[in-house]
Amino acid sequence: MKDIFGNSIHIDITNQGLAIKEFKNKIILLNLSGSNICGPCSMAREPLSKIQKKYSNQIRVIEIIAQDISSSELLDLVVNNNIDYPIVSFKNGEDFINAVIKKINKRTDMVPLPSLLVFDSTGNVVNFREGYLEFKTYNELVKKILNK
Repeated sequence: MKDIFGNSIHIDITNQGLAIKEFKNKIILLNLSGSNICGPCSMAREPLSKIQKKYSNQIRVIEIIAQDISSSELLDLVVNNNIDYPIVSFKNGEDFINAVIKKINKRTDMVPLPSLLVFDSTGNVVNFREGYLEFKTYNELVKKILNK
């Protein structure tokens, strides 16, 4: 898949979590959001940008939007929210999100959005959170992994 700036992101679902070719050896915060107008999803972007800036050498935030929105809408979203992490929206985004959750979390029902999957630097899933999270929570999650 490609982010809004045309950068490729290769995501492979493994038995333990994810393998993301472009971000090997980084902690991954995979933010799963519903749409560009989802209130809680929008609220999550500011603390995610802050956490990406704070730990830029150790983590990578990636957002996948479930709904397919136009490139111009996605670019507006990135610019208006000062998003400095990869953000992707594509046809069948919701199916991809549900496939990831089912494989990793063994969940079979619909996933509330936003949701966050956290992977350690080897790609193993180490945390799953549903709903909006504040900066403090993201910070605690990252610090816990870094201190292991």
